[in-house]
Amino acid sequence: MRTVSGRRFPTKHGTNYNDDRAGLGKEKFWGVQTMRLGEYLKFMNQVRSLVQSDGIHAYLIKFAASLRRKIRLLLPGASVCRWCQNQARSCTSRPVTPVKVPFLHAGAGRARRCPTLSLLVIGTMTAACFFAPGSAWAAHVIAGPMVGSVTTTTARVWLEISTTDPITVRIYNVNTNQEINAVGMDITGPPPFVADAAFGGLKPDHDYRITLSIAGVHQYLPRPKLIIHTMPLQKTMPSITVAFGSCADTRKYPADAIWKAIARLEPRAFIFAGNSTYLPKHMSQFPYTYAHALQFILHRYDESRRFAGIQPLLRICPMYATWDNRDFGTLRSNKTFVFSKESMLAFEDYWANPSYGHGSTLGAFCHFDIGDVAFFLLDDRMFRTAQTRGPHATMFGQRQLAWLKSGLMASHADFNVIVGGDQFIARYRGHESWAQFQPEQRNFIHWIFAHQVPGVLFLSGHRGFGELTRRPANTNANFPQYPLYDLTSSSLAAAPVQHQLTGWHNPYRIGAAVFEHNFGLLRVGGTIANRHLTLELRDAKGRVVLRKVISQSALQP
Repeated sequence: MRTVSGRRFPTKHGTNYNDDRAGLGKEKFWGVQTMRLGEYLKFMNQVRSLVQSDGIHAYLIKFAASLRRKIRLLLPGASVCRWCQNQARSCTSRPVTPVKVPFLHAGAGRARRCPTLSLLVIGTMTAACFFAPGSAWAAHVIAGPMVGSVTTTTARVWLEISTTDPITVRIYNVNTNQEINAVGMDITGPPPFVADAAFGGLKPDHDYRITLSIAGVHQYLPRPKLIIHTMPLQKTMPSITVAFGSCADTRKYPADAIWKAIARLEPRAFIFAGNSTYLPKHMSQFPYTYAHALQFILHRYDESRRFAGIQPLLRICPMYATWDNRDFGTLRSNKTFVFSKESMLAFEDYWANPSYGHGSTLGAFCHFDIGDVAFFLLDDRMFRTAQTRGPHATMFGQRQLAWLKSGLMASHADFNVIVGGDQFIARYRGHESWAQFQPEQRNFIHWIFAHQVPGVLFLSGHRGFGELTRRPANTNANFPQYPLYDLTSSSLAAAPVQHQLTGWHNPYRIGAAVFEHNFGLLRVGGTIANRHLTLELRDAKGRVVLRKVISQSALQP
């Protein structure tokens, strides 16, 4: 399990991302913004080191020499006068001496201002205020902290800071205020500067808080205060509430009402069922190189994570995620997507899931338990074939399905919840779903009942509206069956499908479809011997628009 996240350019997936990083500043996409931010932070780090010494003025011209090209990237309109150019050339060939001409130069018979040198002086003065030793503004949290995967004895905390600096995250028992553990790490670049701290040695069903220091300076974390609730032992949790949703294009739909509605319910966990950010629809809108594509995808993930409306939710419950088409790749992306490894790197950096695949099979699939409910998050893109028919057509791939079947056979949970980006049961002509891959879907459903796996139900997203689908039991089958339910929640913050459009007939639908922004809830309650679950869809204000109560006995073969 990783304790720190950073760019792993030389080794990840056998690709050397250092090969073409030098060209970032020449591209007309987020690569140039990355270069601007990176060069600015590098410049500020240089100034910060100089503030701690006595040689500020002596180094101003050296800065002008070394950062002429970079300043033009930061401010394309900036210019360097002839005097600075001459001084810069001489500075590279002789020792630096103090210079006392900070603002005005004589030229063309009159005094004129050098914009580059003035900018350097102003930048130095500003940095002296904000980057001085002991200043709390040297670095700060710009996204998170976020509660990641939580078990009965472990927890992960994710955060992003503004620059490279050593950080220390400490975890305390809320009741006793005793420090349990501390994780220290050096955050390295290039940006984004993200950290993933893993803690062990915790107790089941206990509350913990964290503190954060950056470069030895204590940070005041934003409210609501991050509290980690470790999971209870199985069969000891009387009630469970888990929220989920999909399709959050917060760049176009920045309203925060739905996120506040989810946070008010204080769910035990939140699950993103795909499309937590939005990448371009078409390959022509992606960069051409692997390194540029990685930075481009990271930028989209970073934009979504910095969205102010979601920050409170990140701090009140564990966040889990799988992906779908738009946070994996293009509109109808599949295993042939050329930047799939880059998308996997970005997903790992921004989601603190318990795992990323199984063994040597990388993917956005994982498993975790909350009380007597087992959750299996599936990856519906990394292994999907372009063909939906034929002997080799698959949406989930043989290895992932083998992992899922093994997990279901080993599960002792009352309910086994399978989560995916695409719908599992409903079928709409011309639209993506597992029903397009009928042999694979049919074989898996047959396997569930042939092996008498109890309590299976599905949660999904993608569709652009919410609905509850019920596949009735086949009374003529060779094995006893029970109904299969698929609760679809979409969209959290994206363009909802217009209900006037034709082609959305679903003969298995229960109740009415929800053609507005919505999120889903799964509630489990009752006694240990007689459990039941409630499936809900709620609108952006938190009002119930669909509800279905299912007893545990109704999901027994």
